[in-house]
Amino acid sequence: MKKNCNIIKDLLPLYIDDVCTNDSRDLVDEHLKECHNCQKELKNLQHTINISKKNDINTFKKIIKKINFKIIRNSIFITLLILVLLFPILYFIGSYEFTMKYDDNIRIILHENGNRWNFQVDAPISGYTYAENKILTENGETINYIFVTRTYTTQDYLESDKKVRYGAAPNIDYSKINPKDNMKVYYTTEDMDIIKNASLEELKAIIDKSVLIFDKQIKTSEINCTLNNKEYNYTLTYYKVSEQIIESTGDENMPDDLLTYVYSIKGDHNTVWLTGDKASDIIEKIDDYITSNYGTCTIDYK
Repeated sequence: MKKNCNIIKDLLPLYIDDVCTNDSRDLVDEHLKECHNCQKELKNLQHTINISKKNDINTFKKIIKKINFKIIRNSIFITLLILVLLFPILYFIGSYEFTMKYDDNIRIILHENGNRWNFQVDAPISGYTYAENKILTENGETINYIFVTRTYTTQDYLESDKKVRYGAAPNIDYSKINPKDNMKVYYTTEDMDIIKNASLEELKAIIDKSVLIFDKQIKTSEINCTLNNKEYNYTLTYYKVSEQIIESTGDENMPDDLLTYVYSIKGDHNTVWLTGDKASDIIEKIDDYITSNYGTCTIDYK
């Protein structure tokens, strides 16, 4: 019997784990029916295995908990580190100023009000206008050189509705500008501080790289049109370089459809177009309207 018990005890671990053969399992079952010692051995072994399993599970849970805590802690740390590193970069990108290059989407409109000039800036993107005035004497003539530039940030660009708008006037002391003196306005991408402290030779180099967008030379165009056996005459006075209209006059009984086509308004007006409109655009629209309705137009540039 002792010998059989030793064999059974050797088989019990396999029996508990259910990995023994069917014959071995039958042998153990038959023996356990009669042997109390082996029954007790089986219970002790099962209890030991259960405790071991619980300890293994608890140990595993503790390991997983530590791993999860480390993962969460490291994730939070990495996230905070990324935010700390990205914030100054994003702030720099969002607030960094880009200088606009001059194109037809930017217009500098000047108004003379008595003894004072004023700027208005047409631009497709919200931004900031900067200007610097340099008064020089050339061949006995006083010339006011005004340098204008416009900047925008990434935030301005993203928040802009991309529609043309009037920007703020540059901070220039117009009281120093004599309306009788010549004035030239240049759009530049140069930094205003450099212009402010530039020598005469440096200013000439900056002028060569800049775009002349305004001077005080004036031009007049007379438009004589015939439509349906009626004559219509319009006169536009404007600055030569910018073609900005200073004054516009025409027949009071001009066709309403022409007004609507040119300026999207109806009615009779002595002053046909407002200051700031571009003469070539207005002339082109009048000519296009008259000729498309089988009339004729002649334009006299003076």
